[in-house]
Amino acid sequence: NKLLQISEDGLTVEKCLDKTIESIVIPEKITTINEFSFFDCKNLKRITFPDSLRYIYAFAFRGCCNLELLDFSKTELRNIGTAAFECCHNLSRVYFPESISSINNCAFEKCNNLSDITSLPQKEIGIADNAFKGCPISDFTHQSLNIKNNLVIKDNCVTGITCVKPC
Repeated sequence: NKLLQISEDGLTVEKCLDKTIESIVIPEKITTINEFSFFDCKNLKRITFPDSLRYIYAFAFRGCCNLELLDFSKTELRNIGTAAFECCHNLSRVYFPESISSINNCAFEKCNNLSDITSLPQKEIGIADNAFKGCPISDFTHQSLNIKNNLVIKDNCVTGITCVKPC
């Protein structure tokens, strides 16, 4: 693959070799996208993820400001790392898989157009308080996350304001 550096065992994307790409298909058998793999790929608009994907590590897609949609619905994704999609300003919708079990701190922070997270499966998921900080989500109720009038409410306490200035 001329666009990606893949680990020797063929299971991990280690980094993108062309920061100017607009679209990419992650190869089948990939289970992991490493830290900083696509960091600041500012032209990246579309990603096709393999069914085998399980982990996206910290800052993997941070600053990919032209990403519009993430469809993980057919993947085995379990974990989205810290700030993995932070500052993806054009991102408006994410389709989560049933397998998702944790969304870490600032995973989608400052995704200023992300207003639709309704595809989160209705099960207990580890969602960090600031996972969606800066996203224009006004009212959303889930057993792991409650957003009301742009405030994150957990255990009957306000834990974070979701609207902030863009980065």
